[in-house]
Amino acid sequence: MYFSYERPVPIVGDITVRRIFAQVAYQQVRHAQVVPVVHAEVSRLVPWFPIVWRPRGDEMELVAVRSLLDRGRGYHPFTQAEVGTYPLLLQAYPFLLDPAGEVSADSAPRTMLDDVVADAPTNVGAPVTNLDGQPSRATAQRATCLGAFARHLPETRSISDWLSRHGMLEPWHLSFDIEQHHINVPNLFGIRQEAFTTGRLAPLLAQHGASAAGLLGLHRISLFRAGVLLAQARAALQAPAVAEDEVESDGERA
Repeated sequence: MYFSYERPVPIVGDITVRRIFAQVAYQQVRHAQVVPVVHAEVSRLVPWFPIVWRPRGDEMELVAVRSLLDRGRGYHPFTQAEVGTYPLLLQAYPFLLDPAGEVSADSAPRTMLDDVVADAPTNVGAPVTNLDGQPSRATAQRATCLGAFARHLPETRSISDWLSRHGMLEPWHLSFDIEQHHINVPNLFGIRQEAFTTGRLAPLLAQHGASAAGLLGLHRISLFRAGVLLAQARAALQAPAVAEDEVESDGERA
């Protein structure tokens, strides 16, 4: 599924004493297939995931594809367990940027909380704020990730907008047949191959320099990670029916 938030709420009143848990304790994180990213984090993600674009409204949004399957299946175990492989938005969860707020590289973003239940906690968690009203360590760490995302989002959007407006993006088909299963992650786009050999990207590189150059090169490399996702999907589909549904039902009973 495309990563999304269920119930964003302002961090005021009783919300400040809520407890937050490790990111993997939330189903929204464990099931996030396609997650928005910014150019500055791509070098960290490219060993694991294809980095491509998808339409969102009238814009093209840079994303990481973490799995070919839904419901928490088909992930490399390391990328589910190791927070360092998570995109910044997942590292920051359950905090998020205010969807109605403006994002600027020069000002602190307004932060909200996704008011959902952690269905698989492994400890007692941490409060949003300490008794003195200051952010807890867990909150501060997530705020750092969210701030980094917000700081680089305007340039990422500018690069993506240029590519879209100048016809540099084309559909990237992530579709496979594994035995009786048809796998398809729709609405993904990559940079046209000829754009790299005709000099048509030169104005973008002149405008955004190393940020654009790094993103373009890593995007091309990342496309080969589709093979890793395919291997993980095949293994998941050939394995006995696994336990995520059972874990969820156990969590509901608890």
